[in-house]
Amino acid sequence: MRNQRAGQATFIPLDTIQVKPINDKFRAFAKGARLAVDVMHYDPAVERAMHHACGNALVCDSMEVARYVCYEKGQEVKAVTLEGTIIHKSGLITGGKSSHQNSKKWEEKDVQGLQRVRDNLVAQLHDLGKSKPRGKESEILVAEISRLESAVNVAREDRNAYKTRLAGIKDELKHVEREIRQVQPDLRRVCFSCRLFLSEGQDRRPGLCHQHR
Repeated sequence: MRNQRAGQATFIPLDTIQVKPINDKFRAFAKGARLAVDVMHYDPAVERAMHHACGNALVCDSMEVARYVCYEKGQEVKAVTLEGTIIHKSGLITGGKSSHQNSKKWEEKDVQGLQRVRDNLVAQLHDLGKSKPRGKESEILVAEISRLESAVNVAREDRNAYKTRLAGIKDELKHVEREIRQVQPDLRRVCFSCRLFLSEGQDRRPGLCHQHR
């Protein structure tokens, strides 16, 4: 693959991989959320590999369902929406559709969810520091905390920017409404003049016809 520049791939040895059992509670945890291994079709020969790759990952009908599972219920599980947005175990959101006109909106509950996950990781790191010397697991937690703090800052900036844009739109709407109120009297006068002109034209028409005869 390297010689042919075919990209990167992960090879899973079926005879040696260690597979954790699927948590059955996620099969009926929330409406609109299903285990990825339950909705995928694969050869039974690679079942262990599929369970290793997917684990307890959930496929959710919408972002609202994914947020409910990961943030409101606080489940440390990967949730993937049908649009391709992913909420990782750490709480970070990646992927999905995006555009300049319809950028991702961070809601207050999203920020709070990230903060809860971060606080949980900080608590785990604190417990590790008490129980044993700092090792690979604690280093992973430190990296996750750093990423979460960065994500929280980005989320707050996006939320503030959205609020600013919303305020600007409201001001523009007020300006348009003000202009409409200003032109309404002129519009009424024009309409009245048009009706008067049409009415006078109808009154004159019989007389013109009589003179033509």
